[in-house]
Amino acid sequence: MLKKYYNFLAIALTVLGIFILFVNTATASETINSYTVYNKQYKGFINKVNNLKNGYLAVLEIPKINLKQGFFEYNSSLNDVDKNIEVIETSKMPDVKGSNLILAAHSGNSNIAYFKHLDLLNIKDEVYIYYNNKKYKYVINDIYDRTKTGYIDIVRDKSKTTITLITCKKNTNMQTVYIGYLEN
Repeated sequence: MLKKYYNFLAIALTVLGIFILFVNTATASETINSYTVYNKQYKGFINKVNNLKNGYLAVLEIPKINLKQGFFEYNSSLNDVDKNIEVIETSKMPDVKGSNLILAAHSGNSNIAYFKHLDLLNIKDEVYIYYNNKKYKYVINDIYDRTKTGYIDIVRDKSKTTITLITCKKNTNMQTVYIGYLEN
């Protein structure tokens, strides 16, 4: 009787060990895949901002940091922070009153670190979006840091049309959020 119990226990522990090994392997694989950097740039040349090339939905321009970069629709395979500036799912474009266009990009030194100089922005700096043959001017109204947890609180006046720019704060476990309001 005791021998059957030990045999059952040995089989159960073996199965449990294989299960733990499989779960750890699957988790590690997902983590690696979600952080794979694709060494492609989709910048392209924009002859006229109103005539967007490469299938861009719109163009983000921040004159202070010499940034002018297109970005893709939410459902595009190119809308990925590891490829480009990413449009976050709940975003709405600036032609919707009270909307919030939320954009995220890497800081750092790689060729996909589109927000590497965002830390130079201050309150009252200007940000432009070119969308549907129109130029939208936002003015930065708030800048704040939050601990990187996978979620971020966006604190804004919901009655105003907003742009939110999010990036990691260099050499920390923090993210910086830039809130800008559309100028009339």
